[in-house]
Amino acid sequence: MLARLLSSCVLAATLFSAVIITHAAEWSPPGPAVGTRFPDSLNAQDQNGKNRSLPELLGEKGVLIAFVRSADWCPFCMRQLVDLQQRAAQFEKLGFRVVTVSVDSVELVKKFADSQQITYTMLADPAGDINKRLGIRDESYPVGTKAFGVPQPGIFVLDREQKIIGKYFVPGYRERPDLDGIIKDLENLGRSST
Repeated sequence: MLARLLSSCVLAATLFSAVIITHAAEWSPPGPAVGTRFPDSLNAQDQNGKNRSLPELLGEKGVLIAFVRSADWCPFCMRQLVDLQQRAAQFEKLGFRVVTVSVDSVELVKKFADSQQITYTMLADPAGDINKRLGIRDESYPVGTKAFGVPQPGIFVLDREQKIIGKYFVPGYRERPDLDGIIKDLENLGRSST
């Protein structure tokens, strides 16, 4: 009887794993495609309440834009925002400024930026309008819920002409794109263009 029960558990776990793998295999990253022009000018307030738009946020070679859920209540986002700060100088050295967009208010973004000594631009999009326009809004959260308007977390890398040269999304909200991998991709891009 115990052997049959264990066998049933193993079978159930195998089927559950197969469902997860199948679901992940069917998942495709949301939003505009690599090679297309980024279709939004961002136009949002930064952590200091200053209106910012995409053209002024571009670095020497472009910009990395990370879309996160919240700097106030999402621990996975908070960790990613700190990780971005720790690597911001590497991205800048490669010619790419770092910008983040979250559904927080300006006040909440400023509070986080001040507490973590964030030096890059953090944009506040409290209604998630940018996420909706880009087609990256996580529609599983209904109006009125705390997470309404949040994006499916991901990163776009744009060149100076605002063309998408990199797109990094992962299914779910607990995992985030590998920043070291993105840095390597940009280093390789720099080598191939010289």
